[in-house]
Amino acid sequence: MTEQQQQKQRGSVVPQLFYANIDASIEIFRASAIEAIFELVPRMRNSRLDIVAMAYSLNGTFIGQMLFERVFLLRCPSFRWNGLAAKAALRFGTFFRQKCFWSESAHSETVLFELYIRFEDTNGEIKLFPVPILNEDIRGDQYTGWYPNRLDQLRRDSRVVLTKRFYLVDKQSVVTVTDQQAEKRTDQLIRSPERITLHIHLQMLLQRAAFLCRTSKFLSLKLFKRSNWIQAVTALPATAEVALLPSMRPTFRYPYDKTVEVVMATACSVAALWAAVRAYSWGRRSGKLIIDASTILKLVLYAADGIGNVFLLVMAIIAVWLTFAYKMQSHLFYVPLAESQEGSFVAYLVSAVALKALSLAHTLVCLTLVQTFFIGWERPRALKNPEQKRPIDEAKEAKGEQKATDSQHSSVVIWRTYLIANEWNELQLYRKTRLSVQLLTVLFLLDYMEFGN
Repeated sequence: MTEQQQQKQRGSVVPQLFYANIDASIEIFRASAIEAIFELVPRMRNSRLDIVAMAYSLNGTFIGQMLFERVFLLRCPSFRWNGLAAKAALRFGTFFRQKCFWSESAHSETVLFELYIRFEDTNGEIKLFPVPILNEDIRGDQYTGWYPNRLDQLRRDSRVVLTKRFYLVDKQSVVTVTDQQAEKRTDQLIRSPERITLHIHLQMLLQRAAFLCRTSKFLSLKLFKRSNWIQAVTALPATAEVALLPSMRPTFRYPYDKTVEVVMATACSVAALWAAVRAYSWGRRSGKLIIDASTILKLVLYAADGIGNVFLLVMAIIAVWLTFAYKMQSHLFYVPLAESQEGSFVAYLVSAVALKALSLAHTLVCLTLVQTFFIGWERPRALKNPEQKRPIDEAKEAKGEQKATDSQHSSVVIWRTYLIANEWNELQLYRKTRLSVQLLTVLFLLDYMEFGN
């Protein structure tokens, strides 16, 4: 084959825009996608997600190479990529969200982008890995469904449709001419991403007291469509909102769900037994001979109090452990909770708040309705000898007025009974707070302990 024929054949080759395999989840979740060790310490190897974009024109001409953040700086003048945003964005192990607004003219050119992640593998070689694009608005066929990428994850993984390129702004114009005014008008359809999310899946293998992170990445986007009429001479700006949502979503499930279920089942069983003991004790003090409706109601209220305490205690331990363990690690040992796990965490917290509110109402009713009796006992004054039945008055003894007939008098014991209505209950319900102490505590936690970051 001559050189001219080879060039002609290369020029006629159409680049692959779709992943050929219908079961594209293999491409997303395959274990050997990116073999690299990612660090959480800044300025270390693979501590940032180095994503590069290859820009192409609409006819397939290669325009150039640029960084991932540069893609949005071209279209987003309001995109603030400096200061804390520059440090946090695309750093491995962080969640980052940014919104921007842009205005587009009618004559702007459509640019297509292909994303690649640049990383250093375990052998120290720099490699590129293509990032698949999951477009939620792409249409399928009778086999994959009308919008296969909008299905839930369980059904979507078997028929997801992945592409290799995406665009930020796409405009389709249809020119029409009116006969009466002889004026050209253009019906223009503007399409741009409404949400762009960078998903990072981790598949961890234990190696040398650290995790070898075999990751796979894909970019999902949801399109924003807008149709308007504009004249051919004047270009009306079309404003679109874009939210950049890079996030890390681990696919490796450490035994969080199973551990929480076992701990909750054990602790809640103990709380239920303790509630039964408290209800039985209350029934005996109240003179209940049989188990009636009031005893069952007390059992339910005591169980709500105990189970609420269990929920709060377990969730507090999990939150503190995950927060400090994740923030203080230099190598990747722990990952944040997945979305489903965060949902169960929030559900436990909401249930705990509801149970504690019921318990608090029960406590307030009990403190309001109870009548409290206090019996105070005043000890008698000391006697000089055990045989003396009456305490000696030292003043009278000095004057010689103490009689020898003390044995005939009985000792004096003073018992005082006080009936208190609701004063003591109000003292129990009153809680002293200081605004200055609370402000100092919050500032200490946010600034000194760096909880604000």
